[in-house]
Amino acid sequence: MQFSIRSNSIYVRDFEIKYSDIISKLSLHNNDIAYISGSLVEGVLDEFGKGMGNQYSDIDVFIIREHSLFVETESIYCDQYKKTTFIDDSFIALDVEIIDLDYINALAEAIKVAHRCSSTKIKNALSSNGLKFENLIEVNSLINRLYHSICIFNESGYLEVVQKVDFAKFLKVMTEYYIVDFDHAKQDAIGNLREEQYDVALFCARNAFSKVLLAFLADKNIFFDRIRWAFLKFLNYVKAHSEYYDLFFAYEKLFRCDLKSAEVCKNTILEAIRYGEMIIEGIIMEELKI
Repeated sequence: MQFSIRSNSIYVRDFEIKYSDIISKLSLHNNDIAYISGSLVEGVLDEFGKGMGNQYSDIDVFIIREHSLFVETESIYCDQYKKTTFIDDSFIALDVEIIDLDYINALAEAIKVAHRCSSTKIKNALSSNGLKFENLIEVNSLINRLYHSICIFNESGYLEVVQKVDFAKFLKVMTEYYIVDFDHAKQDAIGNLREEQYDVALFCARNAFSKVLLAFLADKNIFFDRIRWAFLKFLNYVKAHSEYYDLFFAYEKLFRCDLKSAEVCKNTILEAIRYGEMIIEGIIMEELKI
């Protein structure tokens, strides 16, 4: 898909969309912060994101708004800190998310004071002034789309927010989160193997190995949102770093090879789990050296 970014506009499928045209549709307040993000933008900004987005991808627009104005904002969907609406453009659809500035500030503070935690408390790793950010996948999506973004309105406010967020520390929290997830998922795979439930075991093993790839990317300071893009970024990363081809081969055997034979399926699952354990152990040992 053809997509490129200029200083004041983006080009999608040979159509130019000026930032000023997007802004004109948003009914912004003076202190609002607006930026564009999503798979198309991320595919351009991230060196390992090549190939992200397709002809059906939307441009995601985010607005960070002061709390009092956020509360009064009308939307199609609404939750505690985020409101969502949609704009039909003649060239491309716009998904618009309005985010409470108070929530962003609290989240930035939570990341700042985040601590290492045991597996039983991993979802409470982030907290600030009694506010818990337990849904780390949802938080990761928000942080990722702020990290891979282009400001289109109120650049000074945008930079102030970005500078508050310790992105590297957040990835440390997510690395530990995925490591814990891997440990749980691999037990499901091994348990089903013992019962000779090979299809279930294969599903569980692929889920477990996915957690290895997620932990691997987060440990390499690579942000991602949807898991499908994590796979793409992993493959792009391996192309640039041949020392990790063994990890790619383990992935290829588990996800792309013929596993109709029960014995081949079993051995492939066990091999993938062992290799995943080795990768995770390497991440943990490297962390302990710091």
